[in-house]
Amino acid sequence: MVLASGIAVPAAGVMFSFPVMVAAYAFGFRGGLLSGSALGWVTIAWAMKSAAGNPDAVIAASLGAIDRVGLGLLTGGLFEANRRLIRRLKSSYASLRSDLAYVAGVLTAAVESRDPYTEGHMQRVSVYSVRIARRLGLPDEEIEDVRLSALLHDIGKLGVPDSILFKPEPLFGDDLEKMRAHAAIGARIAEKAGVLRSAVPVILAHQERFDGDTTGEYPGYPQGLKGEEIPLASRIIAVADAYDTMTTNRPYRRALGRERALAVLAEERGRQFDPSVVDAFLADLEDRRHRSATEAFSIRDLIAESETPDPPS
Repeated sequence: MVLASGIAVPAAGVMFSFPVMVAAYAFGFRGGLLSGSALGWVTIAWAMKSAAGNPDAVIAASLGAIDRVGLGLLTGGLFEANRRLIRRLKSSYASLRSDLAYVAGVLTAAVESRDPYTEGHMQRVSVYSVRIARRLGLPDEEIEDVRLSALLHDIGKLGVPDSILFKPEPLFGDDLEKMRAHAAIGARIAEKAGVLRSAVPVILAHQERFDGDTTGEYPGYPQGLKGEEIPLASRIIAVADAYDTMTTNRPYRRALGRERALAVLAEERGRQFDPSVVDAFLADLEDRRHRSATEAFSIRDLIAESETPDPPS
């Protein structure tokens, strides 16, 4: 501020507000108050030294000092309130994730308790899916959505009769249609639980084909989606699900060899499966193959490498 007398008084200006706002941001209400008060006293002292005998300058400087203190109080209070809000949001986020994990665990256990052939399947698919999502560079929040949806992708099998679920031969006709209904049934189950609604479109679409074919031997269902119409999480789960299904025993067949399963993924790249997802999965498997003297990886090892990241800040 420049008075009519020509004496400069640093009572205002961005350069004197900036330190107050920085202190308020760093230390909250107390930082804003202390920095505002300190700069206020500096303003008054400067005026008293530079404008001795000029009461107008001192008054102006005092008003400037009040501005500094007021700015400190205001910005400090706002930043402090913002910090409290962030802490509450982080706490709520952690609680929500805990609830989601609990609900997903209960539903997964319910499905797998019915069928010894699929014990651990949903968990393995979740682990594979997370590894693919990380390879694709998805942000942490989307990776967590992929993890949850993969854990729940087969919950619709709760609505499939045992006579079909455990049939020791390939399914045809009405039996096959009832089995394929599990995607829609799973989406309806998830929709009824509010905390799981983000997984609904992913569960519904996890059996769709990338090429949109609905008439072949292995058609996409239930909506006939194609390409990027299919949620990315569903495309990820489709690859992880197919690999785990092919490499584990089922009532109607023995497990395929690992190399045969990888060959099928490569053959169906761009047809049944999203090419970028297949490439990410194969690259991840190859990396792990190079990091180990053997090709065997236990589910415990996979889970240890796929721990849930901290909630986003």
